Amino acid sequence: MMYKRGSLSISTNAIVVLIIAVIMLGLIVGLVTNAFSNVEDRLFEQIAGTENPAPSVSTAEPVTISRPSMRASRGSLQGVKVRVLNTLDSNLQNARPFLDCSQGSENEPIVDHANSQVIPQIIDSGAQDEFVYLFRIKSDAPQGTRLCQMRVQEGEAAQPIRGVQFTIEVS
Repeated sequence: MMYKRGSLSISTNAIVVLIIAVIMLGLIVGLVTNAFSNVEDRLFEQIAGTENPAPSVSTAEPVTISRPSMRASRGSLQGVKVRVLNTLDSNLQNARPFLDCSQGSENEPIVDHANSQVIPQIIDSGAQDEFVYLFRIKSDAPQGTRLCQMRVQEGEAAQPIRGVQFTIEVS
């Protein structure tokens, strides 16, 4: 009988330690997840507050961006301001910028669109609006300068509005 009590006591202690370890692991994962989700929110706010505004738009140039060229490293999170003039006869519902990059005839994407962030907006016909657009350069993007085009489209599958070209140098 004595051996069973000692065995039960060790077993109870092991269970208590295991429960405490699981709780601590959950707290650590929660704190790390919260910290990383706040990083992108803070970057979004920082770009909104510090990035120069995109130049004025016109019917000749309905889309402008805050920087005509940029340098970016692989895997980095980048942001620009995009100003859009709706030259269509109808309102743009769910308007959002879309970044398209290519190098000559090569059409290998360098932007991870799954991780790009922008708040879609409604833009009335003849009106203009400015977006903050965050995007991540793919970690396996080839080095070199890419010619990119920032376009604005209505929803995910709609035909984009004419855009503006700029370059991204990936290092």
